[in-house]
Amino acid sequence: MKKKHTSAFAVLLAISLGIFISCEKDIAFKGEVTDPMLVVNSTVNTDSVVSAHISQSRFVLGKVSPIPDVENAAVTLYVNGTVMEKLAHKGKGVYKGSYVPKPSDEIGIEVEAPGFEKLGAKTMMPENVNLSVKSVTETVKENSYPGGNTGEKLIELNIKLTLTDNPEQENYYFIKGRRNAYYQGMLQFSYPLDLKLSDILDNKQVVGGGDAVSGILWEEDDGNRNIKNIFTDLFVNGKELGLNFVFHEPVQTDPDQTIEYEIEVAQMSKDLYLYVISANKAISNNGIPIVEATQVHSNVTNHVGILGAYNSHKMAFTCSRDDSNP
Repeated sequence: MKKKHTSAFAVLLAISLGIFISCEKDIAFKGEVTDPMLVVNSTVNTDSVVSAHISQSRFVLGKVSPIPDVENAAVTLYVNGTVMEKLAHKGKGVYKGSYVPKPSDEIGIEVEAPGFEKLGAKTMMPENVNLSVKSVTETVKENSYPGGNTGEKLIELNIKLTLTDNPEQENYYFIKGRRNAYYQGMLQFSYPLDLKLSDILDNKQVVGGGDAVSGILWEEDDGNRNIKNIFTDLFVNGKELGLNFVFHEPVQTDPDQTIEYEIEVAQMSKDLYLYVISANKAISNNGIPIVEATQVHSNVTNHVGILGAYNSHKMAFTCSRDDSNP
């Protein structure tokens, strides 16, 4: 999962930095050709080592070609203002270290490459998410969904969680979910859930900002998901927020088959939140000439890109699928 983050941000940044021009005939460009800049794409979290993808920008009116990776850079990791280690190049512009960030760490990256100014970026690791289980219940119901098998028995898994917000700071959250299927303890398949804030959150006011955000924080399997799962604590600062998840499974008595629902609630850094919001808006405006170009948020000095952070709390719940249990 962590590798997918880097590729998603690289593509996203390349698109959002573009200038979209429509014309009826070729016109010779007489302006100044801009020099390439370093582009850093790094999303650090408390579950994996620090890694960063380093590439360079290209002139938007130049020859169409793949974004060139920078493979001869010196990448230094700073933790709380102190040099921690040099990130090693692992190929294709990806640099990795051995340090796993901790909550409240200040993470800094410095990049030096021949022919470029020094690049710098900093971000703060969010604190742990205060998430607790309120209740988990299973109920046997008959299928009443359009197109379903009327009368078919279903197990309704209802999960209620409580998210307690820290009143001392601004907080930015995202919610994800996966359905995992196991047979005799071995994972058979797994896919992301299409969760909607309007269905999950007790406080419907929170949905206001999140509904405009597409699922571009990470790269999912189908590539075009609209997860609508990003929100802030603007209306719930310092309060408890109820999260309600309802899933349905057909009754299945085979003890070798297990269905698991994995729920992930994470806090993200403000820079990452602003980057996702602005980049999504820029992509949404692509091809609309009357819309003013959107500047994509960046916390990188001298160059472009993003150094973002998140800290997630994952919980897994198993659905029995046995109508004799509820």
